[in-house]
Amino acid sequence: MDAADFLSFQTNIQGMMSPPDLEPATNATGRQGIVESNQLMKKLGPIFTTMPVTRPPVAMLYSLSQSIHTQTKDMQANYAHAMPQGINLPLTYLAGKLIQHQFLPIVEEDILDGTLANDHKAVVLTSLDYLDPQVITALERFAAQGGLVLLTGDCTVTIQGALKLKIAPRMPDQEAIDKLMKEKKYNDLGPYVGRRHASSGLLWQ
Repeated sequence: MDAADFLSFQTNIQGMMSPPDLEPATNATGRQGIVESNQLMKKLGPIFTTMPVTRPPVAMLYSLSQSIHTQTKDMQANYAHAMPQGINLPLTYLAGKLIQHQFLPIVEEDILDGTLANDHKAVVLTSLDYLDPQVITALERFAAQGGLVLLTGDCTVTIQGALKLKIAPRMPDQEAIDKLMKEKKYNDLGPYVGRRHASSGLLWQ
């Protein structure tokens, strides 16, 4: 079982997931691992659909309105990891892990329907330059009622009552990564973006 399996379980998703690079139809190695995970899950039974989620104090937002807004400016940005929010959300998540706090991912509907206010004390917004106006209003209400809204330092969206941090998510060797990406030398990224390398350096600077 990989991290995606465990994360699905922890957040009460009714089923398991695999990342794009483990597409069963095209990745023989990944396919075998997925089959083995499925067989193990069958033995565990209904625990995946009956165990309630333990919601931690801090949530982190994945914003669909930000993704759509980005696409209206650049139709080539058709995947979350093609925009700053998608690139940097994993670093926010890992920052929580490094300080031994689980940040639970939420979506904008969780803000609008009161889930954030009911179940969390704080929310982290990462690398955002746009949010749906209704979401901004709900976040301002959350902050006015004592909730903590944290903006990473690279956010430009304005939310009354929010606290903007002086730090922004980045990899330890971000300049080298940016240079290789600009030159489209994707095969040379390995030493800079590996899991061990990321977790051993300063993720927020």
